[in-house]
Amino acid sequence: MDVQFRYRATVAIWVSFTIILVSLFAALSMSGAMLDSALTLGAVFMFVTFLTAVAGYATRSVWRDSRPAAAPSETQSVRQKAKRRYADRVQGLIQDLDEDEIIELESLLLARQQDADRE
Repeated sequence: MDVQFRYRATVAIWVSFTIILVSLFAALSMSGAMLDSALTLGAVFMFVTFLTAVAGYATRSVWRDSRPAAAPSETQSVRQKAKRRYADRVQGLIQDLDEDEIIELESLLLARQQDADRE
């Protein structure tokens, strides 16, 4: 979703919220309801709380994951750089090994390969 669509959706959510609240209070005032009773005020409070939570959740859903995605070429270049750095580190590590360590590494790798072939 583009940003303008998200703004319009957010405005629509909160305008709808406002219209519902205004309608509720207009209906209550025109009907002659006793707004001083605890039962009426409790019900109105619970409805307004529920409606606010729904509007907030809807807004959150619209804006979730709104960060722009990285361009594919940027992502690929980052991965390639990471692979090169890893390969360079491995190559540097191998160059720092002496003969005995190289033989030990080769035998370890060979043993792992044979274990993998058996399975």
